[in-house]
Amino acid sequence: MQIGQSITISPEQMREITARLRPHLPANLKHIEPHPPADGLRYVFEPPFTGREARPVPPHAFYEDPGLTPVSETQDAAEHDLREKAQHVLDDVYERADSEWRNAAYVADLKDHLKDTPTLWSAYQAAASDLETTYSYLSSPDAGREWHAAIFRLVAAQNRATTTAAAFDARAELIAQTHRRHLHADHSPTSALTAAGYPETAKDWHIADADDYSRDHHFSWSSAVPLLETVRRLIDQQDSNVAKVARLAGEVASLPHPR
Repeated sequence: MQIGQSITISPEQMREITARLRPHLPANLKHIEPHPPADGLRYVFEPPFTGREARPVPPHAFYEDPGLTPVSETQDAAEHDLREKAQHVLDDVYERADSEWRNAAYVADLKDHLKDTPTLWSAYQAAASDLETTYSYLSSPDAGREWHAAIFRLVAAQNRATTTAAAFDARAELIAQTHRRHLHADHSPTSALTAAGYPETAKDWHIADADDYSRDHHFSWSSAVPLLETVRRLIDQQDSNVAKVARLAGEVASLPHPR
């Protein structure tokens, strides 16, 4: 058995090391076994970490254990070798345990915030689709016969898109803060959301960087903005176009009619 590329542990040494380390290992560590074909050991934690228990760290008692405290090589070469390797195994166990705990804590924190996020996202998508349809209608011939009613419906659709975007942003900010807080976990944001139970819908959610939700101003060239800012830009463009159409239509209406 090997740890890394330089430490080789015989089966006999592994049995002795495991016996000596047992009082100092995580309570849920059930097995230590070879991990072929790659170098290293595989640690099986059952039940798996939830992320809600204390973060696993090597207990202080290990460093006071008379069967594990360092001895010099000149004093006892075999015991020196065994205890050096036991230290490496302990470090390896807790490195793996900490990694699994951090991933579990990431997923647990996301689950706390996700809840009805799919419903919030669906509400926004429906409002965005309605806004697109309502705005597109303005360019149809029928819109001219009910222009004021069509504009009224546009404003109502813009308000719904704004409201639903703001509701989703409030949740997205919590998710973005969770991503930031667990930046050093092995999980990526996508894999963490998948592990939290949202493998399909979550990939389309509009989640900006945590800092972007508290900004008072977003540069026009930046596309990494909260959903509400995206909707605001769209509405500004729509309002500008509607105003231009109204201005040009008024200019055309004021021209003298040909005789």
